[in-house]
Amino acid sequence: MRCFIAPAGVWLTLDAGRFERVEYDPEARRLTVVLAPGDAFTPRAWLNVETTIEGTPGWRPADAERGAWPIEFGKEPVGIDLVPDR
Repeated sequence: MRCFIAPAGVWLTLDAGRFERVEYDPEARRLTVVLAPGDAFTPRAWLNVETTIEGTPGWRPADAERGAWPIEFGKEPVGIDLVPDR
């Protein structure tokens, strides 16, 4: 339920569910988070993103503004692209 991407200085945490995989592309400055499918007891998760390197921009889902983001689980893995704040 936690993942640290050292080159980006980013902690990713979930309050429910699990990461299936996390990919970091330093050239494109993009993180891709793929969550395993949910179940009847876990219909959604909240993704929290914390930057650990002082002076660097935070990261956010490409379609979100700030804070923790609700992610609806499906029967298939769910992918989320994260981009740095400007």
